[in-house]
Amino acid sequence: MAGHYPNADIAKLVALKHKDTKIIVVKEPELIEGETGDHAGKWETSLLLVLFPKLVDLMLMDGKEDRLSAVEGDDPANSTVEYGNELLKKMISRIVKLLR
Repeated sequence: MAGHYPNADIAKLVALKHKDTKIIVVKEPELIEGETGDHAGKWETSLLLVLFPKLVDLMLMDGKEDRLSAVEGDDPANSTVEYGNELLKKMISRIVKLLR
């Protein structure tokens, strides 16, 4: 899994060098049809709410003038545990299929 999307290209080069080993390189959004992922937006923040809930405090964004300056995608204020769980379940299901 290439959590930092540009790393996928590097991982694909490594996979080409090790053709004797099955290496599957994917970016998280590629695991779910129709998803594109984001950077610090609803997608990533919802996943973090599920995986590392103690590290996410959406209230820290309140009142910040530049709170969306690094965000690519939907507003992280729209993030939910429910959406994160939905994404995670779909990704895990796809990973299981890829490993069969």
